[in-house]
Amino acid sequence: MRPVRRPSQQSLLSLSTEIINGTLSNLDWRSLLICRLVCKFLRSAIDESTTAQYIIELAVAGMEDGARSQLTAASRLALLKSVMPAGMH
Repeated sequence: MRPVRRPSQQSLLSLSTEIINGTLSNLDWRSLLICRLVCKFLRSAIDESTTAQYIIELAVAGMEDGARSQLTAASRLALLKSVMPAGMH
């Protein structure tokens, strides 16, 4: 009888912040909201990611991201919030 191979004990928590943020930035807003429900770690990672917040807020506003820009995600998020009606974000 062969021994049972167990999967690696590495977890999501062992990934670097850059990898997690890069992965989150490739998700759509629905997936981001679902991921927030998975665990405290993902909720925190999404809540602290300006890119993820920009993606979510853009969907709340019913808008789509435009052409590539030199603006950072933080700048785009601030600009978006400045044009959204109060209470919408």
